[in-house]
Amino acid sequence: MIELKQLRSIVVLAEELNFGKAAKRLFISQPPLSRQIQAVEEELGLKLFERTKRHVLLTESGKVLVQEARRILSESHQAVKLAVMASRGETGILRIGVTSTSDHIIPYSIRAFALKYPHVHIDVFGLGDSDLNTEHSDRQN
Repeated sequence: MIELKQLRSIVVLAEELNFGKAAKRLFISQPPLSRQIQAVEEELGLKLFERTKRHVLLTESGKVLVQEARRILSESHQAVKLAVMASRGETGILRIGVTSTSDHIIPYSIRAFALKYPHVHIDVFGLGDSDLNTEHSDRQN
């Protein structure tokens, strides 16, 4: 199983095509990066990079893996971001019941809220007098 750390290393090496520069970007030394890439290649049974003394090139398998690794890394970043937002109450559903007397302030309030919390789905529905009485009596019980 490939870990996110390994995927990051593969992507950075693919971008730099130089072990020294990639290691520097990853804040590690060159030998651990080389071992990490070799371990992934051995685990997968694939050669991801062609290496010479002067050049590092991506193989076709490497190109495919890098493309998918970028997608996976982006999605993992998005997952963490959404989890943090959820912990702050910045995601979810906001249900708003409106009456005919509240119509004039609702559009402005919703627009402001939606700009501040774009990941919250806003569900607006109309309330008649009977709905208000029912909800009021439900809250008392």
